[in-house]
This record gives sequence, C-alpha cells and structure tokens, in this order.
Amino acid sequence: MHREVGPFKCLVGPCQDEIAIKGSKFIAYGWPVHDIAEVEFHLKKCKEQHHKARHWCYAWILGSGAGQQFRSCDDGEPAGTAGRPILQQLQAHHVTNAVIIVVRYFGGILLGTGGLAKAYRDAAKAGLARAELVDFTPMVRLIARSDAAQIQVLYSVLKELGIQVDAFELQNDAHLHFTIPEKEQEEWVRRIRSRLQKKPAATLDGYTLLPGYSLTLDPACSS
Repeated sequence: MHREVGPFKCLVGPCQDEIAIKGSKFIAYGWPVHDIAEVEFHLKKCKEQHHKARHWCYAWILGSGAGQQFRSCDDGEPAGTAGRPILQQLQAHHVTNAVIIVVRYFGGILLGTGGLAKAYRDAAKAGLARAELVDFTPMVRLIARSDAAQIQVLYSVLKELGIQVDAFELQNDAHLHFTIPEKEQEEWVRRIRSRLQKKPAATLDGYTLLPGYSLTLDPACSS
C-alpha cells in the first residue's frame, strides 16, 4: 500500500487523550513505532491494560515513499467506522512511523455509523493534539554479522558515534542491528569503517562495506 503526501512528521514519544460521547468513553493512545512488531507490542499491552473494554481499534503508518505501509482495524465495529477515521487523522497530520489505538468502553447507547466514525475521528484527533511532533527523517536499519568479538567491537564503535543500536546477539549467529539516516547512509558507513580500522580486533577482510563484517539491509525495518 502506498500513499505519500509529505513532508512527514513523527511522534517524539507517547501521547494520550480521551473523549466521552453518550456514555461511551474513547481513549486514544499514540506511540512512535518502527516496525509491525512494535505495533503488535503496543496493541497487546493496551488490551492487557484495558481488558474490560469493548473495542481496541487502531491504525498505523510506517515509512515513506514507495515503501510506505499502513493499515487500519475496526475490531468489531461496523466496517469503516473506526480504523479508517483513525488512519485519516494520521494522514491529515502527515504523521508516519506511528500507531494510534482508540479504546472504547461502551456506554449502553448506540451511536450509529456516522456517530461512531465521528467519535473515533475526534478521539484520534484529540490524542494527536497531545503529541509532540518532529520532522521525519527516513532511516534504514542495517544488519551486521561477524564473530562475537567483532560484533562487540562494532557495538562500541556505534556507541562512540551516537548511532542507534536496535538489537544485538553474541551467541551462535552473532549479529547486530543498527539504524542510520537513509540519505547519509554512505557517509555513516564511511565513518564506521574509519573507526573500525583503528580497532585492534577489526582486522578481518573480505567484505565490501565493513572489514570483517557481512552488512545487509533489513528491508522489513527500513523506511
């Protein structure tokens, strides 16, 4: 799926607000996310926190350009009355790499399809009004593979450079995931290579981008 309107914004951190309509309470939560796994994590936690709620409707957008993805879910509400209005608010605010979940506690009075759509739209809008937004910078996540000692060296280099390390594993298939700005990818790889060449443990050859490492793009997590 692809819809690009740019320039995009992203959430600095979580946001939350709620509205009440005819006895029903709609609580909107927003989080910055970088992949579908993070969306599922927040949805699971939200359901655990509000296990007595009637519905957990949501929408998310990831990335930009041709690779942008988005999805909405009505979670049992009439089709198009919940997830889509939430998604439209994300799009109207030009927000990406974010999920909005609206929790509904039913108040006993039916709102009708028009009333539901307005309620979910207004709840999502209220939640986003509480958000701190910054300009979105397209990022790529890279996976480096080597032996455990080399991965530890790379980890220290990335920390020295202030690069975000998303995950790393030192057992069996030693690897490390890190994120850098897409437009500056070559420059950051050059800086990393320069630092690694000064490290005693970084002496292996045979790879194009980094000495002693197999470096690949993680397509599922890049935007």
